[in-house]
Amino acid sequence: MLLYMILICSCPHVGNKGSTLNEDEFLALPESTLQQLLASEDLRVAEEIQVLSAALRWLDYSPATRRSRITSLLVHIRLPLLSPTRTARLVQDVSDLSLRVALQVLLADFLRKGPGRRVFEGRGRAGDCRPAFACSLLSNSISEPRRKARKMVYAVGGFSRWIGARWSDGRALCAVERFDTFGGHWTADSSLHQARSGLALTTLHGEVYAIGGESDSMIFASVERFDPGRHQWTNVACLHHPRMGLGAVACNGAIYALGGWVGAEIGRTVERFDPDENKWEEVVEMATPRYHFGCCEMGGAIYVVGGLDESGTELASAERFDPLVARWIPLVSMTTKRAYLTLTAAGGRLFAVGGWNESSGALNSVECYDPEIECWISVPPMTVGRASCSAVGFSGRLFIAGGRAPPPHDPEAPAISLNSVEVFEFVIGKRTGGGQEAVCGSWSIGSSLITGRCEAGLVIL
Repeated sequence: MLLYMILICSCPHVGNKGSTLNEDEFLALPESTLQQLLASEDLRVAEEIQVLSAALRWLDYSPATRRSRITSLLVHIRLPLLSPTRTARLVQDVSDLSLRVALQVLLADFLRKGPGRRVFEGRGRAGDCRPAFACSLLSNSISEPRRKARKMVYAVGGFSRWIGARWSDGRALCAVERFDTFGGHWTADSSLHQARSGLALTTLHGEVYAIGGESDSMIFASVERFDPGRHQWTNVACLHHPRMGLGAVACNGAIYALGGWVGAEIGRTVERFDPDENKWEEVVEMATPRYHFGCCEMGGAIYVVGGLDESGTELASAERFDPLVARWIPLVSMTTKRAYLTLTAAGGRLFAVGGWNESSGALNSVECYDPEIECWISVPPMTVGRASCSAVGFSGRLFIAGGRAPPPHDPEAPAISLNSVEVFEFVIGKRTGGGQEAVCGSWSIGSSLITGRCEAGLVIL
């Protein structure tokens, strides 16, 4: 279904909030209005591919007069969220040959290489649009779904121990659940081939990668990739080293796997995965080897915080890695030592959530890092302490799922896996005289996971 049939947008140039457009009205829109629509955070679409479909339909309606508008429209499409296979099929359906060839060159180059690398190599017949699009593409790093778009949150793998279980009880999970932000509930999805706890989870080009992890004391180098459209997991190239408690992020069209425990010591290296070559390569060593740490990407850089060092001591230190120059930069430390934490980016800030340390046990506290003033500030705590929880950030929200903590009425008993979910809705206030910005918000209880889990992965598409 095309965008004009489901469009619900607050764009004042189209209509009142809640208005819809029929096909003729949509195809007759002037370019300036269409650009405002495509750039809007308020498109209530099920997935980003619908936005691209609408843009291509508008271009193909009058290719002779609209072909030159390709780049001005495509810069508003959130290309990192698109599936290469589905995008290729969509472009192939464009009726005008010259328009189709130009789109094949532009979109294929992006999807293969990703932002931040050489996008064009002089192939195809894209004409004068290629240099302009290259500049726009390199500056367009929006990889989050639109604020009002339908989102799917995937909880993958992890470890489960139930109330009343012994320390030796519990199991690694292969189960996968997805949360539909329109429907507001969790449903089971296709399971991993291999049960994994302590894995790393990330997304690239609209697909989910489950990396490393362990089960029954066996540490894995294997990697699985999930196609949400087909609900299918496939194996891809293995890491050079088995890793658990590692971090992984997608950055500049590649996936980086960092640190973790490799069996007898901490993994010191960083590996990079090229999805086109289906190959991992070691690129650099970590500045501070660590495992069970927080890791995420923001603004083209990779951030790592907390975790455990070689002696098993919790860390408060933080570092940033610039992939373009392969350089580590030390950052100001968190105010609290945290291992088994989760780190996510939202609103141009980093949020270090929960975790564990020897003195306090499972932590409910949350810290926010402002990269402009290089400072950590406290934000309202979660309702319960959570070690080894998982988090994603989007649209002014933090979505925290699972984790582990002692049973509420028996703090000496083995920690149990939580199925509860908390959502933090926040706004960033004005800077104070000291330059800090207050992060104000409140926590609410979300829809519980089907299966309680800790040391799991959580991503959003």
